[in-house]
Amino acid sequence: MSYLQGNYMPWSTCQLKAHQGSRVPKTHGAANKQGECGTCHGSYTECPGHFGYLKLALPVFNVGFFNNILDVVKCICKGCSRVLLVEKDRREFLKKMRQPRAEPLVKFALMKKVRDKCKLSRCPCKSLDGSTEELRSALSHKKEKLAITSIHTLDPATVLSLFRRMIDEVDATLFSPYKSIYYFQPITDCELLNLGDRPEKLIITEIAVPPVPIRPSVFVGGGGGRMSDAPCLIDSQHRGLIQRLKGKTGRFRGNLSGKRTEYTGRTVISPDPNLRITEARIMPWRTLRFNESVCNPYNADFDGDEMNLHVPQTEEARTEALMLMGVQNNLCTPKNGEILVASTQDFLTSSFLITRKDSFYDRSSFTLLCSYLGDAMENIDLPTPALIKPIELWTGKQLFSVLVRPNAFTKVYLNLGVREKICTKKCPLTVEDKTSEAVHDAMCPNDGFVYFRNSELLSGQVGKKTLDWKANQNLIDVLSPVYKKFVLIQGIYLFSCSARFIGNHGFSIGVDDVQPGESLNEKKGKTIGEGYQECHELIAQYSKGALKPQPGCSRAQTLEARISGVLNKLRDTAGDHCMSTLHWRNSPLIMSQCGSKGSPINISQMVVCVGQQSVGGRRAPNGFIDRTLPHFPINSKTPAAKGFVANSFYTGLTATEFFFHTMGGREGLVDTAVKTAETGYMSRRLMKGLEDLSVFYDQTVRNASGGIVQFVYGDDGMDPVKMEGKGGNPLNLDQLFMKVMATCPQRGHETLSPEGISQMLNDKLSEQDPSAGGCSDRFKELLTKFVGNRIKMLRNTRRALHLDEDHVGRKDSSIEECVAANISGISAKQLQVFLDTCLSRYHSKIIEAGASIGAIGAQSIGEPGTQMTLKTFHFAGVASMSILSVLYVTLGVPRIKEIINAAKKISTPIITAELLSGQDESFGVKVKRCIEKVVLGEVAAAIKIVLKSSQPNLVVKLDMQRIEAQGYEGISADSVQLSIINYPKLKLKSQHVRVIDEAKLRIYPDGTDRSKLQFELHNLKSMLPKVIVKGIQTVERAVVNPVKGRDKTIERYNLLVEGTNLLAVLGAPGVDAMKTKSNHIMEVNQTLGIEAARRSIIDEIQYTFESNNMIIDLRHMMLLADLMTYKGEVLGITRYGIAKMKSSVLMLASFEKTSEHLFNASYAGREDQIDGVSECIIMGIPMQLGTGILKVRQRLESLPEFKYQPAPIMSS
Repeated sequence: MSYLQGNYMPWSTCQLKAHQGSRVPKTHGAANKQGECGTCHGSYTECPGHFGYLKLALPVFNVGFFNNILDVVKCICKGCSRVLLVEKDRREFLKKMRQPRAEPLVKFALMKKVRDKCKLSRCPCKSLDGSTEELRSALSHKKEKLAITSIHTLDPATVLSLFRRMIDEVDATLFSPYKSIYYFQPITDCELLNLGDRPEKLIITEIAVPPVPIRPSVFVGGGGGRMSDAPCLIDSQHRGLIQRLKGKTGRFRGNLSGKRTEYTGRTVISPDPNLRITEARIMPWRTLRFNESVCNPYNADFDGDEMNLHVPQTEEARTEALMLMGVQNNLCTPKNGEILVASTQDFLTSSFLITRKDSFYDRSSFTLLCSYLGDAMENIDLPTPALIKPIELWTGKQLFSVLVRPNAFTKVYLNLGVREKICTKKCPLTVEDKTSEAVHDAMCPNDGFVYFRNSELLSGQVGKKTLDWKANQNLIDVLSPVYKKFVLIQGIYLFSCSARFIGNHGFSIGVDDVQPGESLNEKKGKTIGEGYQECHELIAQYSKGALKPQPGCSRAQTLEARISGVLNKLRDTAGDHCMSTLHWRNSPLIMSQCGSKGSPINISQMVVCVGQQSVGGRRAPNGFIDRTLPHFPINSKTPAAKGFVANSFYTGLTATEFFFHTMGGREGLVDTAVKTAETGYMSRRLMKGLEDLSVFYDQTVRNASGGIVQFVYGDDGMDPVKMEGKGGNPLNLDQLFMKVMATCPQRGHETLSPEGISQMLNDKLSEQDPSAGGCSDRFKELLTKFVGNRIKMLRNTRRALHLDEDHVGRKDSSIEECVAANISGISAKQLQVFLDTCLSRYHSKIIEAGASIGAIGAQSIGEPGTQMTLKTFHFAGVASMSILSVLYVTLGVPRIKEIINAAKKISTPIITAELLSGQDESFGVKVKRCIEKVVLGEVAAAIKIVLKSSQPNLVVKLDMQRIEAQGYEGISADSVQLSIINYPKLKLKSQHVRVIDEAKLRIYPDGTDRSKLQFELHNLKSMLPKVIVKGIQTVERAVVNPVKGRDKTIERYNLLVEGTNLLAVLGAPGVDAMKTKSNHIMEVNQTLGIEAARRSIIDEIQYTFESNNMIIDLRHMMLLADLMTYKGEVLGITRYGIAKMKSSVLMLASFEKTSEHLFNASYAGREDQIDGVSECIIMGIPMQLGTGILKVRQRLESLPEFKYQPAPIMSS
């Protein structure tokens, strides 16, 4: 790089040639393809360009370093340019600044302390120092004024010199750039000021002239413009250097982090069921096609969606794309281990119709369907026909059995039981049925229990819960961990067979399918009439004041809650009548039952009744004065006036019903529009914060700089994408045990006793595990619990057969022993195979070193956020089925934002306080009255101004009857007096508040000004009702909440406290402090510490997603919580929190506040090690994640040649 000095000569002559000293000389590079560089004499393609510079006549301030220059000026003496610190402080700060491992933020904080110390120090040179202030584009320095005691005792010459000095030092002087250089040059302690270079370089004396190749393009001789372009040219601003760097279209995000690439394309997508799930096809001049079962991973549909294409250009890139991005290697999502590629929509409908109870096929039809299940390269064993006489007939269930196990050589053993949507509610089991629960469910009259036993479908119509990707423990989910390749092949055959079957069978929907019958219309009219009558009765009770309010609710809230419950029940009842009257061949009913599309609510809205329209979780609000629409009377609360739509979509909506329906739909549209930007920004912040976290070979989770975030990923080191069991458990022990029992029968082996099973398990788990880390304690507990349940089942079976529970005899000794062994017996070989399989499968699920778990975790948390509604409220406790809760808890995207932002003030702080006596509801009411805030206005009968006496005052009379009725213990005139004195806004003392009797107080205003006495009296009267006389000041209200168990019975009671001050709630009488928790993370951190805050972050994120029926692996939330707390404080994933987590300049500049980070890094002279993901992308080098964690090296020196020499038979 060469530096060429330029001047201000014109850039060209009349011959249009550049001058040698101009700003466009030939020495900066070739200006066109025919030109030649004047420095290196290279051509247009050969010369990289050469920098130049312009020397300024006078120095100027660099606007980017203006604040830094101000800090330096405040820290130095204006006489000798010395840093204004005493020698002791100077040495102490220098020692801290010179620490090699000090982070940039620590040095920045030290610089602030130096600046604060300098404000209080004085230079030893005794020079007069003053204050430096920032003007609009300059600095102003005001010197200290001279202190003159007596001017009359001085001689005239001294007075004259003194005035001259005062003129120079008292007046405000402009601190010019030239003067700044004069003060900066003698500075020696640059380290104290956190300077990376000399301070005078903060002021511009020369301007760099960029070479020709990097200058912005200038269009010369363009076409004619239009008049509409004129305003754009006038209003457009000239983009400076900062504007070219920052923003979405700036250099960092637009050209460095995101680059345009070659060998790419973009086109519309289309479905093709004939393609395999691992294939995509591009026909000439046609769209991109792929199997529609692969839509779920991409969230794609075929309503005009487009996809990008990228053709890898190297074998390495091609191999990595096939291995890392291939569909066959990404059947499961790392979000929770669920299957992503599965049947959908028409495929589900086809499978549902095939497996119907009355579906029989003759030999030709059945073999035709079997031919769809393969590619004619595999033998298929036809099963025995279900009906032999008078004609051989096969069922559709047998077709699925052929799909799972085509022939006897296929060693696939599937054992699965799934309750489909049409399965009736399970009846209470008898004692005899408890050992065969699956058999009991299989007797469903609707054939809704899908039961596979050793790869044979015995019962059930296959639907969404068996085949869909969202279902828990579906068909593919059970088979894929063991038979991954088989699942791919058979999945392709299932999709092909389903598409061909429904194409030949035919399936359509029309208006006739949603036409209600006469009997249904009669039931609908009767049901709606009864519901309206009940609502009118509630409204009448409310108007008379006879409606009893629920705890914590007003009468109006109670009325709305009860009417909403009646109307919701009315809609459900009408929907049940609708579903019961539809024919079983009804197309919408079939789609709803199999789960391919729609739900019973959608059908009932089309056929019977649309139902109540909600806006913000409530009935329609008033849009006019005391009414929703001018069509209704004022203060009308009837169902029709508050948004209930009694008509169906088939019959058509009235004008008011249509308006209410649009109100309800508008909320969803607004949420969708706003949600995209909100969740997109949240996902970007999560990705920036977590992107460089990865697993190292020592199983620790570290960031780019090597800092440890987790010692073991997720506390067990498991890969979330490989999890099989519920709740993130590594294995599905039930499925694995059934597989072992099917593949390893008990032939010739004796059954183990319960003690023998326990001893064998303990011996196996106590063996020294050669693999790194061994098994986690959690997995050992799960395995021990599962084997314990099998032992319990064995004991119950033997007890039912009147056999000895502990001693197991030979199977051939009696019939009972044989029956017990066949039902629940376990042989030594079976248990050994089961335990070995569990341990080997467990070790195969350990996460690999180099896995980019940070990016995966950010996607797993950010992606479900797009599916949640923007504003979601959850009712924190439900008193009864029709009573609305009194506490609203913010959920959805706003709650996730509060958590990851580490907000100090949240919208709905709730403290869940467990009670020492949780079984007693009255005890909870007493604790509630101790915690809940009570103000004077609630317990005062009257507050009056008395003007008759010589000294005007206020008289407060307490309502002792109400205090006793509400159970407010401890409220008396003396306690109210203390509360009034301690209330900070009143500023009254003890002599101003006097107790007259046990229920009356007299308050005198504090002030002697008689003109303001009237104002003070009225001010006191308005403020006294707000005085807190009992409870915690920050608690708005508390609710006794019944906690219900699985059987819907009340197990215990707790308190839901709306407000903050967790410490005061923990100390309240009757509260169990060991089990009380809060959803305010920052308050938990201040009260209980950083570990409690970490646990709170995990629990709150998990609760928010579970409230929206979303399951996310706990390991992702643990990683996010550890990242937010591993610095010892709770840091939000924001521009400020990420700046404290990471020190890379390029990464921070590519995120937000580009110019600020670049100028601060330049001021401090920071270096970037280029370790993180963002920095490596910007620099175009491989990142240290995934395949980049290891490096393959080759020895350059010659290797010694090894010759084979056989060992002698006999040694000499």
